[in-house]
Amino acid sequence: MKEESKVMIFLAAWVILGTSLFFWHIFNRNVSRKRRLHPWIVSAVCVLFTIFVIWISGFKTEVMVFFIPAVLLVCLLNIKLTKFCDSCGRTLFNNGLYWKMEFCPKCGTKLR
Repeated sequence: MKEESKVMIFLAAWVILGTSLFFWHIFNRNVSRKRRLHPWIVSAVCVLFTIFVIWISGFKTEVMVFFIPAVLLVCLLNIKLTKFCDSCGRTLFNNGLYWKMEFCPKCGTKLR
């Protein structure tokens, strides 16, 4: 398969996945479901992304040695730093590694 075709398949899959997950996070207010599924969704997206990059690169060892640990780190940080507000159901992304998000910026409720 041509390199351009691989990249187009990757981009199309990424746009569809990103759009659907965006709408799921925005319109789904079920906090317990979000907490339960979020680690699984993030892990699946990271695995899919890794598979695509390895496939596009042609299974080069140099790419895998650097790329897989980097994706694993991003995956773990995403799971650890994402919070969900019990009051309004909003998905919150803590952008700071050194401070803890204590209140929801939308409704002001204390986060657990």
